[in-house]
Amino acid sequence: MQKMKSRLVSILRWSERYTKTDMLYLTKGGFWLSIGSFVSGATSFILSLAFANLLPQTAYGVYKYVLSVASTINAFTLTGLETAVIEAVARGKEGVLRQAFWKNLKWSIPASLAATFAGLYYFLNGNSTLSISLFLIALVQPLTTSAALAAAFLNGKKAFQISAGYYAVNNILPAGVLLGVMSVSSSALHVILAYFGANLVSAVGLYWYVNSRFAPTQEEDHSAMTYGKHLSLMNVISNVADNLDKILAFQLLGAAPLAIYSFALALPSQSKLLTKSLSSLMFPKFAERPAEELRQGMGQKTLRFFLLGLAMAIGYILIAPYVFRLIYPQYTEAVLLSQIYATSFLAITAAPMGLYLSAKRRVRAQYFINAFMSVFQVLAVLIGIATAGLLGLMLSRIATRFMGAFLAAYFYLTDKPEPGESLQTGSSAVK
Repeated sequence: MQKMKSRLVSILRWSERYTKTDMLYLTKGGFWLSIGSFVSGATSFILSLAFANLLPQTAYGVYKYVLSVASTINAFTLTGLETAVIEAVARGKEGVLRQAFWKNLKWSIPASLAATFAGLYYFLNGNSTLSISLFLIALVQPLTTSAALAAAFLNGKKAFQISAGYYAVNNILPAGVLLGVMSVSSSALHVILAYFGANLVSAVGLYWYVNSRFAPTQEEDHSAMTYGKHLSLMNVISNVADNLDKILAFQLLGAAPLAIYSFALALPSQSKLLTKSLSSLMFPKFAERPAEELRQGMGQKTLRFFLLGLAMAIGYILIAPYVFRLIYPQYTEAVLLSQIYATSFLAITAAPMGLYLSAKRRVRAQYFINAFMSVFQVLAVLIGIATAGLLGLMLSRIATRFMGAFLAAYFYLTDKPEPGESLQTGSSAVK
């Protein structure tokens, strides 16, 4: 067994001459992240079956609307701390986890107040489901998002085995609770309560475990907090824009059309599990290595991502009609929309270049990209829904993904790193 292991290591090291990638690291970390992605994909699939068969379209539409509102409210908090924690922990600044936890709680107060006032509005207008949901968001979401930063700590430590276990628990626990609730109730409010409650328990449990298991050092990183604030500010409009399509679909078209739109996105969106796993593997390495070294292998990385996106798009378009007829017969009207959206898989070609900009703290470029993309996405959504309804919404999402890829490639290609530039010694690379 040891001989086979040594042989495999030798082969992986040999292949690095051609891939320009740490293949041993990629294989080891990718194995655990693949397990986490598999569990996440499996639980999402099982949940989608339950949503399709146990909940009426209107109830599922309300559920998706509340989650979109929660994400929109969360956009006004420090959403960029996750990236900042990964980058700082990769450099040994472990105290940033506790620092980020309290910072996020503090900055969540205005968002919680906004959710509370929105809940009072719905309460006064007699909508108990939405009012209770917003009160729940105000109370639970700040603690959940703050505690969930422990997952970023694990990625920064490259503790991919533990990270895979967390993502498994974080998917299985809420899924189990939701399945249990839906088996006895078709109420949207009951499902919403189960979702937020289960995610709170999972996040707090992870935070306690990470602090107990790793005993992070007290060394903080104030530059990481500054970087996290920059990322959060530039993410505000983009995070709002990401949820605008679902909010407008609910408000203008109704809960049932939102349900159809959501199922059209459901299966293609699982591709994020793969790209997120790859990004989790690549980001700590990108943060450690000099910019010049990263640029040497960027061409091969983008080519591999292009081929991956092409294979995913073609494969999904071919199998989508059969999958929907088999497992989502109630939502066959979503097939064409889903196939159209799958063409956006090709946009992942620019993922390594976007990761480079983030890992090397190209703040100005990221500000421009996020600001421009947010305005572009809002306009695309408004024009799309006004001119073509759900089809217009789907086309707006595709256009937004490709525009984001184009801008990431443009700023990467025009970037001029300083000789020997690295983030090993701090934040001097902020540009």
